[in-house]
Amino acid sequence: MLKIFSNFFFARDDTKTPFYLSVISVVINIIISISFFSKIGFVIIPIATSISSWINVLMHYYFIKKKDLHSYDSKFLHRFPRMILSTVAMGIILYLLLGFFSYKFSYNESWKFIYLFIIVLISLISYFLVSNFSGAFKFKDIKFRQ
Repeated sequence: MLKIFSNFFFARDDTKTPFYLSVISVVINIIISISFFSKIGFVIIPIATSISSWINVLMHYYFIKKKDLHSYDSKFLHRFPRMILSTVAMGIILYLLLGFFSYKFSYNESWKFIYLFIIVLISLISYFLVSNFSGAFKFKDIKFRQ
């Protein structure tokens, strides 16, 4: 999302705003990491990176709206919650499948690739089915190059 949002500024020759927002994000990342490192340990580093990245995305979105660089149409606003629902449903299915197949990922198991392929395939199919039934998109919306 950050890559997409920053392009709104770059397309208008505004490279300063994304730079300053990224600097703020890095400072937030450092503050979170240093503040919680002694309590949580090294695990805080990726957590702080995720938090600061999402804050960066929200700041980019705020300034896109403030500078009126882009507006979302009603079709997108209708479909976006359904996309989130599809993603959450796929994540839950993926989590459950990983738990179900966890014993198959032992060191000496030779079929790990097949089990992982099955998990990814089922998760992908679930995403497309939930997306289709929720109205995030329809199968007929997908166009292949010919």
